[in-house]
Amino acid sequence: MDALEDYVWPRATSELILLPVTGLECVGDRLLAGEGPDVLVYSLDFGGHLRMIKRVQNLLGHYLIHGFRVRPEPNGDLDLEAMVAVFGSKGLRVVKISWGQGHFWELWRSGLWNMSDWIWDARWLEGNIALALGHNSVVLYDPVVGCILQEVPCTDRCTLSSACLIGDAWKELTIVAGAVSNQLLVWYPATAFTLYLSARPTPFCCVLTPRMCTRL
Repeated sequence: MDALEDYVWPRATSELILLPVTGLECVGDRLLAGEGPDVLVYSLDFGGHLRMIKRVQNLLGHYLIHGFRVRPEPNGDLDLEAMVAVFGSKGLRVVKISWGQGHFWELWRSGLWNMSDWIWDARWLEGNIALALGHNSVVLYDPVVGCILQEVPCTDRCTLSSACLIGDAWKELTIVAGAVSNQLLVWYPATAFTLYLSARPTPFCCVLTPRMCTRL
């Protein structure tokens, strides 16, 4: 205990940012920061020192970055490569990056997808991405093809002020949403739905009937 009290912790460094930082995500010893539509990639050490590896400019077009979601890997290894969903306002883009040994390479980049509503949360589900949208609906998106696979509105089409997606598969996905009416809503997009397939050529899009929600 005395040794810990005598230890002098190293002084952390600061970084001058030109625009507000609106999104942060820590992946191992790396930090992703959203500065406007740009992504800044930093390396971190034990003393809290930052070293910028790369600035990816204008990744989200005219949208401000609000969040990052890193796709989980089966072996849990994100030290060399990672697939990252970047979202903000109504924009979404997925990038595959390599960042081993202090370097950064962008291996693949999707198009910039413009959703019909504000994106409050995103979650990887078995290679696809679930999105919680601003008027209490959930979209399941294919990031490779760039197509909406399923879109599920809740029966209560209220305006949300926040949302959180929980679960690792579509069948168990739960959305907890905060409404502007000071209510908390919980509902399950995949339960007891009727599925209608459109007549469009593949890749097809699916439209689902509304889902019941529970007020807390």
